[in-house]
Amino acid sequence: MRSPTKRCCTRGPRLRGWIDADRAGLRNHQRLTEAAEAWEASGRDTALLYRGTQLAVTVDWLNGRLAPPDAPERRFLDAGVRHEQHETAARRRRARRLRQLVALLSALVLLTAGATGYALWQRTDALAERDRSAAQVAVDDAERLRQVDPSLAMRLSLAAHRVAPTPQTRGALLASSGSVYSTPLPRHRYTVGQALFHGSLLATAAADGLVRLTDVRHPARPTAIATLNARDSLTGVAVTSDGRLLATGGDDATVTLWALSKIPPRQLVSLPAGGAVRALAVSPDARTLAAVTGEGGLRVWDITRRERPVRLPEGTGAGHEGPVNGVAFSPDSRTLATAGDDRTVRLWNMTHGRGPALTSTLSSHKAQVRAVAFAPDGRTLASVSFDQTVHLTPVADPRHPKRPTVLRGHNGLIHSVAFRPDGRHLVTGGDDQTARLWDLTDGRELMALPQPNPVRAVAFGPGDVLVTGDDEGRVLLWHLPPPVTLAPAPTTSMAYAQEGRMLVTANAEAGARIWSRSPAGHVTPLAALAHPAAVNAVTVSPDGRLLVTAGQDHRARLWDVTDPHRPALLSTLSRHTDALYTVAMSKDKRLLATGGEDHTAQLWDISRPSHPTHLADMSDHTDRVNSVSLSKDGRLMATAGGDYRARLWDLSDRRHPVLIAELLHPNQVNGVELSPDNRLVATTDDDRKVRLWAVPKTRPRALVRTSTSPLSIMIGHREASRGAAFAPDGRTLATTSDDRTAQLWDVVDPGRPVLLTALTGHTGPVLDVEFSPDGRSLATAGQDATLRFWSNDVAAAIRRVCALDGPLNREEWKAHLPRQPFRRSCEGVRTGNSG
Repeated sequence: MRSPTKRCCTRGPRLRGWIDADRAGLRNHQRLTEAAEAWEASGRDTALLYRGTQLAVTVDWLNGRLAPPDAPERRFLDAGVRHEQHETAARRRRARRLRQLVALLSALVLLTAGATGYALWQRTDALAERDRSAAQVAVDDAERLRQVDPSLAMRLSLAAHRVAPTPQTRGALLASSGSVYSTPLPRHRYTVGQALFHGSLLATAAADGLVRLTDVRHPARPTAIATLNARDSLTGVAVTSDGRLLATGGDDATVTLWALSKIPPRQLVSLPAGGAVRALAVSPDARTLAAVTGEGGLRVWDITRRERPVRLPEGTGAGHEGPVNGVAFSPDSRTLATAGDDRTVRLWNMTHGRGPALTSTLSSHKAQVRAVAFAPDGRTLASVSFDQTVHLTPVADPRHPKRPTVLRGHNGLIHSVAFRPDGRHLVTGGDDQTARLWDLTDGRELMALPQPNPVRAVAFGPGDVLVTGDDEGRVLLWHLPPPVTLAPAPTTSMAYAQEGRMLVTANAEAGARIWSRSPAGHVTPLAALAHPAAVNAVTVSPDGRLLVTAGQDHRARLWDVTDPHRPALLSTLSRHTDALYTVAMSKDKRLLATGGEDHTAQLWDISRPSHPTHLADMSDHTDRVNSVSLSKDGRLMATAGGDYRARLWDLSDRRHPVLIAELLHPNQVNGVELSPDNRLVATTDDDRKVRLWAVPKTRPRALVRTSTSPLSIMIGHREASRGAAFAPDGRTLATTSDDRTAQLWDVVDPGRPVLLTALTGHTGPVLDVEFSPDGRSLATAGQDATLRFWSNDVAAAIRRVCALDGPLNREEWKAHLPRQPFRRSCEGVRTGNSG
C-alpha cells in the first residue's frame, strides 16, 4: 500500500504541468474578457473587435473550451467574426466593382481609340479622295491642253502625279512624252516680231520695244545675257556672221546698230529707214544690211565700217507695190529675196556694188507673202503666205527660178519660216497656233508643235533646238528631235532588236526598212529591203542578226543583217498559197511561224537560216490568219483569224502541234499576243474591244477547251482594235486601233485592267505597237506612214519634264489645282546633265 505522501510526490509534476499549461489560457481568457467588457462598455464599437490572425487564434482557443453561447466573450468573438465576414464581402464587392469599372474604362478607351482611328481613317480617306479627284481634273485638263499647249500639259501632268500617283496620272505623264519638250524663256509683253540665232546666242525682238539676248549653250538652262530697250515697237533683228554687230528695227522708222563685242551691247548709230521697219537681214559676208518697210521700201547699207554705214543706191528694177514683209540673203550673199503684200517674191542681184538689181519675180502665191528664207545650200527659197501654203522654189539660177513645190498643212495665215542649218528640215509658224516641222526629203509634215497663241517668229538654233515666239510675247525653246519619224509608206508591222538600238518596219509597197535609234532619240534609216510586192510583216532576232519579212507575194524571206547597211538574202519560204500577214520568231532563232490569207499557219525550223525546214501546217482556221505569237521558249503559240477565233497550240512536239484552246469572239480577231510569262493571251477584235484570256495548263491528249469567257474585256477604243503588245515585265499592255490612238493598260490584275492613257498624234489608223526590249519605251506605227515614240518610264518622264519644262508656277497651280496646297513638283528630282 502506497502512502499518501508518496502519491502526492508522484502527482506533483503533473499538476505543475497542468497549472503551467493553463496559465497561458488564463492570460488569453483574461485579455478576451477585458476586450469583451471594453467592447460592451463602448456600445459595441466595431473598432474594438478582433480582426485577422488575432481573431482566428482566439476563436480556435475558445472553441477548445466550454463557454456558454451567451457569455460576453462568445458574443464579442461572434461579433468579430460577423464583422470580418462583412468586411470580406465588402472588399469582394469593391474588387468586383473595380474590375467592372476597369473593364468599362478599357472598353471606353478601345471605343474611343476605335472611333478616333475610324475618324482619322475617314479623314485620311476623304483627303486621299479629294487628292485623287483634283488629280483627275488636272489629268483631264492636261489631255485637253496636249493639242494646244503641250508644255503646260506636261507640267500639269507632273503636278497631278505629285498630288495623287494614280494609274491615270502615270498615264498622263507617259502620254506627254509623245510631245516635244520645251523650255519657257523670259517672255515679252507683246508680239514677238523676229527671232534668230548666232551660234548659241538667241536674239528676240518684240513689240514691247525690247531685244532679249539669251545664251542657249546649255539648252536646258538658258541664261539671260542682256536686254536692249528701243524707243518703239520692234519687228526686226539681225546679227552679223562674226557676231560683233546687232541691228534692230521697228515702228520708229529707224535701224539701230549695236556693238556686241561687250555686254551690255553698246549703241553705235541709228539709220533712217524711210518707214516702219518690217524685217532686217545681214548678208553672210557681214558686209551688207537690208531693211524692208511697211511703205514698200527696200534700203540697203554697206556696213563694212560699222560705225559709219553707207547707204547704197535704190537699185534698178520695179519694187513691190505695197508693204514689204520679209527679206533674206542667199548663203553666198549674192542674192537678196524680198516678200510683199503684192503676193510676190522678188530676187535681187547684190553683186554690182550699186545697190540691188531686180533679177526675177516669183508670183506663185495667191495672197500676201509674209516671209522668205534661203536653204543652207542656197538652191531653194522658201516663202510663206496668207494663202496658207509654203512654197519651195528652186533658185539655183536666180534669173530662171523653177516651179515651186507647195507644202500644205497650216489651217491659217503663215507668218514665219526658217531652215534647219543642215537643210533637212523646215519650220513654219502661223495663226493656226502651231509651228510645223517639215521633212524636206519628201516635203512631208513631220510634226506640229501646238501653242496657245498664233506663232509669229521661228528659228533653228545649234544642235537640236528650235525657238518660237507668239503674238502674246511668249518665247519657247523646243528640244528636238521630235518623237516622230517619217516612214516611206504606211507601216503595218515593226520589231525592235539590239536592246532597242535597231528597229525594223514593214512599209507595204515600199518594202521593209532597217533603222537605228540613238539614246537621244535620233532615228536614222540604215537600209531598205526591196520586195516584188508589198511587205506586210517583219520580225527580227534579239541580237539584230536575222531578219524575216513576209509579204503580199505569198513568201517569207530570211535576211542576214549582221551588217544592217547591207542586208543579204539567205532563203525564201514559199509553201503558202496566198498573201502573208504575220510572222513571229522564237527568241533562240530556231523556230519561225507564219500565217496568211490561205487560212493556215506554218511552223519552220530556222536553226540553219539558209536552209529552213518545214515542220508543220496548222489548218484549223476557216478564214485568214491575221496574227501569230510565239512564247519565248517556243513551246506555245497563239493564232488569230478572220473566223472569229483565236487558237492556242502546244508546240512540245513541233512537228505535231496540239490545239489546246479555242477562244471565241463576236467578230474578226485582228491581233493576238502572249504575255511574257505565258499565263495570259491578249486579243484584239473588229468589235473595238480588247480581251484578256487565261492560258490553260496543257495535258497530254487533253480535250480542246472552247471558251467564250475571257478574264476581262477592255473597252476604250472607238473603232476596230488592231495590234497588242505586252511590256517585258507583263504589267502593261499596249493596244492600237483604227481610231488613231494607242492605249496603255495596267494589267497587274488581269481580271480588272485599268486604262492608263490614250496615246494620240497619229492621223490615221494605228496598226502596230512594240515595246523596247528594256520596256522603258514603246513605238507605234500607223497608216499615216509615221513612227511615234513614247516613254514607258515614269521616273524618266519626270526627270525630263523637270529638266526641260520645269514645274507649274504658283499662278498655274492656282488656276488648275485651286483647292490643293502648292507643291514644288520637281523638288528632290535629280535631272542629271540635262539640268
